[in-house]
Amino acid sequence: MFNLNGFNANAVKDVPAFEPVPPGKYLATITTTESCTTKAGTGTYLLLTFEVLEGPYARRRLWARLNLDNPNKAAVAFAMADLAQVCRAVGVLQPHDSSELCNRPLVVRVDLRRRSDNGEMVNEIRGYEPAPAAPAAPTAQPPPIPYPVPPEQRRYFTPTNMRPPLSPASPYAPDPRIPRPAGATPASTDNGTDAKDSMSL
Repeated sequence: MFNLNGFNANAVKDVPAFEPVPPGKYLATITTTESCTTKAGTGTYLLLTFEVLEGPYARRRLWARLNLDNPNKAAVAFAMADLAQVCRAVGVLQPHDSSELCNRPLVVRVDLRRRSDNGEMVNEIRGYEPAPAAPAAPTAQPPPIPYPVPPEQRRYFTPTNMRPPLSPASPYAPDPRIPRPAGATPASTDNGTDAKDSMSL
């Protein structure tokens, strides 16, 4: 007997019943594993508890029962196949204990089925897949190398047509595409010839 003195059911709000999640694929993780005995007492099954990690159904729980020890050989074969899918999905191919499957993200494929005892629709996990890989961080690009181009010629120079300096006194040869101001003295190259004449040689 449990003492319920002071309890008032009118002061307690009803907990809303959760409807099954819609069929689809959900990113989830295994939170707990448990070895349970079948109702008939003739075998044991591995109970896996999943928790959805994201989306509108985050924190919802799903369950899978794997009949790993059962007189029904077909049930054992299906359970072994499901366990292999789970192991591949979480990246643990040879676990020594079921707890090694926990807290590793994976994708579960969820469907609906009708219970045979009361006719209610419940969720059933139909498949397991590896979680999608996280996107790689963008690689930082080095800043562009500044080119000491005179302002009046900057629009004609690119990294592919930059000419090396000709002399400390005249680091850039005049560009023939830029008109010279009236009365301007032609720049000289290292050999004393006019830059325009030297380009035509």
